[in-house]
Amino acid sequence: MDSPLLLGTLTVPGAAENVAEARRFLMKLLGGDHRDAETVKLLLSELMGNSIRHSASGRGGLVTVAVLDVEGALRVEVADGGGPTVPCLCARGELVESGRGMKLVDVMASRWGFVRDPVEGGTTWFELGGTWAPLSRRRDP
Repeated sequence: MDSPLLLGTLTVPGAAENVAEARRFLMKLLGGDHRDAETVKLLLSELMGNSIRHSASGRGGLVTVAVLDVEGALRVEVADGGGPTVPCLCARGELVESGRGMKLVDVMASRWGFVRDPVEGGTTWFELGGTWAPLSRRRDP
């Protein structure tokens, strides 16, 4: 089993306007023409939005995005200041405007999970397995 390869990190204030900065950071790492670019951007946006809405990071704290190669799978981690809840696949009515983000993550990612620590905060992550070319193996045209 190989150790995860850290491709990059970004730390930003926990504010909605920084979700776009996180997406730009991710596309710079992967390349905008990556075949899973739209999926990765959407899932990152969901995790960032949850961190900003539901954790201490959205009340003056920071959010950190880490992008890793884990044995050929792309893993995106979003670390925040922690909060009173954990990510869940919440049952929501069809007309409710929010609460579906983790269902998107569950359906579109190969795997996802979270780690919560009452002192350190929390990290929520997703992986897309076997569908991407790590930067170290990508060829420039």
